[in-house]
Amino acid sequence: MIHSTTFILFGQTYRCRQFSAREGMRLFAQPNASPQALLQHTSVQVNDQEYALNTPEAMDHYVLDPLAVVSPMTVLKELMGRVEAFNFDFITTFDAITIPPQFLFEKGKTVVSKHVHSMIGALIQNHYATLRELETVYSVEDLFILYDALLEERVATLLANEVALKKQKRRSHAFSR
Repeated sequence: MIHSTTFILFGQTYRCRQFSAREGMRLFAQPNASPQALLQHTSVQVNDQEYALNTPEAMDHYVLDPLAVVSPMTVLKELMGRVEAFNFDFITTFDAITIPPQFLFEKGKTVVSKHVHSMIGALIQNHYATLRELETVYSVEDLFILYDALLEERVATLLANEVALKKQKRRSHAFSR
């Protein structure tokens, strides 16, 4: 589920909502995302009013150190770091299922959509989530968890099929003698 957090940075109170799975994967694919893209779901509280930081003008006006000790650029970089961490830090410790090498495709042997990330497409095709849910309900971390569950199911099926095929070959080899 998409969560929000509130934190204080250089004396300012910020609220940040996680990106949806689809938004997050678009940003994840862009290592140098713009401040506007990263802060689109972030706001700052000033004098009991909340201001969205989804435009360059709002960022210029509100992303600052009220005491003017730290430069606005430093505040912006730190704020972007916090937003990235809130959305993507789980990846550094995510323990994904290991796919046995015999089930991996050779590079260039798969078809990739230009419009939908492969993880999102796989979840939709296998009825783990709808596109609407991946755009409104699930976070990037949820996407990784759902995809890992899909992979676990697929690998278990492939391993069972591999064992069954070996048994069948042994039986057919025994009958051919």
